[in-house]
Amino acid sequence: NCFSKFLLGWIEPVVINQGTHQLTLAPSDVAPDSALLMPGEPVSDPFAEYFMVQYRRPDGNDDGLPGDGLLIWHVDARLDADGEFLCDNTSTDHKLLRLMEADGLEQIERGRVADAGDFYRPGDVFGPESEPCSDRYDGACTNILVDAIAQVDDAMGLRVSLGSGCAVTCDADVPGTGWPGEALPLHGAAEPANCQGTPSLAWSVDGQTHAQASFEYAFRAGSHPWQLQATLGDAACARHGSVLVCTDGRCNRWRAAVPMHGARAGHAAARLADGRVLVVGGGAPPEVYDPAAGSWSRTGSATGSYLVPATVRLADGRELVTGSTPFEAVNAEIYDADSDSWSVTGQMAHHRLAHSAVVLADGRVLVAGGAFYDLQGNVFDVLETELFDPQTETWSAAGAMADDRVAPGLVRLPDGRVLATGGSAAEVFDPATLTWSAAAGPTFRREYHVTIRLSDGRILVVGGSPQANGEAPRFGEIFDPSTGGWSFTATAMSTNRVGAAAVLLGSGRVLVTGGNDSRGRPLASAEIYDPVTDSWTTVNATGEPRSAHRAIVLDDGSVLVTGGTATPWRGDPDPTAWLATMTVTRYAPPDLEPPRTRRARARIAPAPPH
Repeated sequence: NCFSKFLLGWIEPVVINQGTHQLTLAPSDVAPDSALLMPGEPVSDPFAEYFMVQYRRPDGNDDGLPGDGLLIWHVDARLDADGEFLCDNTSTDHKLLRLMEADGLEQIERGRVADAGDFYRPGDVFGPESEPCSDRYDGACTNILVDAIAQVDDAMGLRVSLGSGCAVTCDADVPGTGWPGEALPLHGAAEPANCQGTPSLAWSVDGQTHAQASFEYAFRAGSHPWQLQATLGDAACARHGSVLVCTDGRCNRWRAAVPMHGARAGHAAARLADGRVLVVGGGAPPEVYDPAAGSWSRTGSATGSYLVPATVRLADGRELVTGSTPFEAVNAEIYDADSDSWSVTGQMAHHRLAHSAVVLADGRVLVAGGAFYDLQGNVFDVLETELFDPQTETWSAAGAMADDRVAPGLVRLPDGRVLATGGSAAEVFDPATLTWSAAAGPTFRREYHVTIRLSDGRILVVGGSPQANGEAPRFGEIFDPSTGGWSFTATAMSTNRVGAAAVLLGSGRVLVTGGNDSRGRPLASAEIYDPVTDSWTTVNATGEPRSAHRAIVLDDGSVLVTGGTATPWRGDPDPTAWLATMTVTRYAPPDLEPPRTRRARARIAPAPPH
């Protein structure tokens, strides 16, 4: 395609950014002809958003094409701060390179293939009113019109119109949620390119027009749509969204809390029997948060350091911590909050990190999944599972899973069995027979995902690393223990999340925070799943991108989020390379007093040899 040739420096397309032009394009198999279209300042390199046009016919390397005519491509090759493409082709919503299908059927976007109907032929029109249209990805009209298409001997003629060539970009900063009667700030901005003058801005909120860039507005309870319109001559840009105003957990605020003493990511966190929160592992010594005092204190000394551990509360209120760190022999320890002391208990037969643990109905603890770094830095998946008996503080074999799972989901079912998610399929553990058996679904292969039990007993699975084909599981899946079947959530999350954290709120909704998107970029966003409406709602962002963090619901219903990392996801990460944070944030009603804060980051150590 012409974009790839342009990116490689093989061709120099005709760049058109204003006015009306008559073009003739020779076929791409014999000529370097193509046109680049976009109003605003002329595009000088491939790394921008624009449209490209070329003429292709079934000849030469193109002899397998289903037809011939003009192909029009929507390109968004902008780069992020790391010099990588902002977009790729894993999402149908916003692609790096998208073929405009002349027949308007959008079959490629529905998982099918291109066909002869996707070529623009004499009589076809591509413009602001066509389907697909020539709008930018942000919805702004470009005024690009391609018409008067005609066969000219062995070439294709066309007319291109871009009007004045003026372009306007705009941005709106509006809180996603608020409380009734609270004055919320709305900020708008617009920038012109290749035109004179200043864009005019106007807001439409609750049926009222506000002709200024920024203002404050107090909403009543409910969902309130808004729109920002920026215009200058024949150029326009619009932004729209909605504000959810309520008095429940969906409209809580993120408040910076007192940071931990040590930076940590991939750690374990647990609410203790007295309501305090224990954090352990992830690159720092263990410590406890006291919600009443809003402060952190270090615990007594633990023997192990626990790189990516798991923790569960035993029947007597103590916390069992499991996990391995290279060069260390201790992989299991118990914390007693009453005496603030640690004691080494029986040791697992298999070292493991990024595993999961769950308490069985009889009080024993099942540990499954994870991986292990040896002293040479090699990584091995752990298929064998183990059972811990708190009465004897000993471990016993619990059989091997058929599939390796890193950071699996382990949830106890109503009948006492345990569902394991992650990897290529689900499995079920039967404590009575100490055996694992294959279970149906889910559809997506997931690792570093979130598994959580809903109030009605069903199990929600969301997020996880993309599949081998690059498809990212934005849709959640729900397992119903009463039927043994899986179903997709009715709507998808705003983005896929790898290494996110999730908690069940007192309302029965699920709060999901952070993680990395399908491109590996860290996220500060958060959203809530409502099982009753089977829908997702984007809520206020946490303020700091983080993954491999932990979230805990406190006794007052607020949510404490600890640590994590903003290190981009690069497949199967080495946790010792994560740049961890000691920052803490709290999701709570706005009437809670925000505590003081400070920020710092540190690199986790030690690193295993490579």
